[in-house]
Amino acid sequence: MRKAIPSALAIALVAAAAAGCVTQEDRPVTTAQQARGASDDRAVQINGTIVRQRSGDHYIVNDGTSDILVEIKDHVRRGKRLDPGMKVQINGEIEGRTLRDSKVEARSVTVVP
Repeated sequence: MRKAIPSALAIALVAAAAAGCVTQEDRPVTTAQQARGASDDRAVQINGTIVRQRSGDHYIVNDGTSDILVEIKDHVRRGKRLDPGMKVQINGEIEGRTLRDSKVEARSVTVVP
C-alpha cells in the first residue's frame, strides 16, 4: 500500500499537468526573427512596421529584429489600405515553404497609432 500512494499521486500530477500544460510550441512567436525559423502552423503575434507591399496580398514587415513576408488577404484587411511606415499588430500563423523562408499568413491585422 505504501508504494501505491506515491504512484497514484504521480499519475494524478502528470494528468493535471498535461491538462493545463502550456509548452513553448503553444505560445505564439513574437518576433520576425523567431518566425523565420518556426515550424509550420505555429501561432504568431508580431508588432512591426510595413516596409513595402511586395505584390498583391504580400507585404514585408519589420519588427526591429528582421524583415518577414506576411500574406494579408483583403478580407483580413477589410478593404483598408496598408502603406509603408504604418505600425501594425499581426496575428496569424507560420506557413512553411520548401527551400524558402517561412511566411506569416495573417488572420487579423490591427493598425497601431
